Amino acid sequence: MHLWSQIVSAGLAACGFILSLLPRTHAEEFSKDGSAYRYIPYRRLIAFPGFWLGLAVIAYVTVQALNPAWIYNRADGQWWMEPIQHITWLPAGATTPFADSNPWRSLMIWGSAWLLGCSLWIGLTRRASLRLLLVILTVNATVLALVGILQHVAGNGKILWFIQPSTTYSVSTFLYKNHAGAYFNLMLAATVAVATWYYRRAERRFERASPAPVFTACAVVLSLVVALSFSRAATILMLGFIGAVLFLGAFFMMRSARRPNLLLVGFITLSLTVLAFVSARQLRLEQAADKFQKLFTSERLYSVDTRELAAQATWEMASDRLATGWGAGGFRFLFPLYQQRHPIIYQPEWDTSRTYFFEHAHNEYLEFLAELGVIGCLPLLALFVLWMVRLIRRRVWQNPAMLILALGLLVLLAHCWVDFDLRCPAILMTACALAVIAIRGTTLDSKRRSR
Repeated sequence: MHLWSQIVSAGLAACGFILSLLPRTHAEEFSKDGSAYRYIPYRRLIAFPGFWLGLAVIAYVTVQALNPAWIYNRADGQWWMEPIQHITWLPAGATTPFADSNPWRSLMIWGSAWLLGCSLWIGLTRRASLRLLLVILTVNATVLALVGILQHVAGNGKILWFIQPSTTYSVSTFLYKNHAGAYFNLMLAATVAVATWYYRRAERRFERASPAPVFTACAVVLSLVVALSFSRAATILMLGFIGAVLFLGAFFMMRSARRPNLLLVGFITLSLTVLAFVSARQLRLEQAADKFQKLFTSERLYSVDTRELAAQATWEMASDRLATGWGAGGFRFLFPLYQQRHPIIYQPEWDTSRTYFFEHAHNEYLEFLAELGVIGCLPLLALFVLWMVRLIRRRVWQNPAMLILALGLLVLLAHCWVDFDLRCPAILMTACALAVIAIRGTTLDSKRRSR
């Protein structure tokens, strides 16, 4: 969430995009007709709908940034938003500090994810490359999860034991527990997808061993750190995801031409169950159960009711400029105009000495609608619809690994209804990468089956 890391991320995304556009020669073994051929990436880029839809969003936000209707002012420790002259028939935004949030900052973050998605779409042309990228992401997430567990067991309250966090609920290297839960849920899906891929490959090749149990153990570690984050929404969604995966696993095993090794499956299941139980006892995950109990008692007003009121106020904000929105990156500065209509989330009775400040709406869809309006959200909606249509047309249900990966992305989208996960660049860029991998994986797999 720090500015310097987002600048570095944007620079790396731009470099990756430039490299992916370089033409290259594919060897004979990767050719359909057995002869080497020249690959021109920009042709695939032009045919990629995500490039044009993302470009439309970038252009729209640029217009908002160049046509501010509000300006940020600060004096004597106070700040306020002042309306200014602007072109009324064009989408408008707000001039706010770049270090906090404004249209240009949003452009940098969203542009990084857009460039990454385009780079992977045109740059990865082999199933082995997709699998390698998934393995790298999975190993990285497992290391982060282990760091989070170690910090919980033998930590000093600091990130990586020497960085003082700005919050009291950091997990691993994430400042916000709900972001940690959402990220590790996403990577849990990626890890299960990798384990499934290796298991099915060993089944097809009649191999006696495969890395699948190793990645299954990684999935257990990731599920533990999700519970350890004490993010209630993430934990509920994780349990639902695990249940869906177990159902799909049983379904595919029953339909498999080769009878699965029930003894091996039972041994792995028992070992992982014992590992999860012992780890849960050692990590004192009963605290997570206490947090769930408080959700329905002492913390309901703070955790549930305030979010419902914030969502209502955000809808009121979006309704006033439903077509064009208030401007990307301007939510936190303009939301108080509507927040003050609801005293419980503005100056609550239990703490009238302070005014509550919402950086985000805790509902991604309403916040995007408030900032971009219907016009700005249409390309994003079209991108999601095309993603779903492409998965269905490529029969993703015939590729269990990619089906599980797509399910994990849908779990993230469900979490976005109660939080602002896509405002975390780590989650946004990882989700974009996995979405592209899911499409490319099903496409390349369908071509392999057809051959």
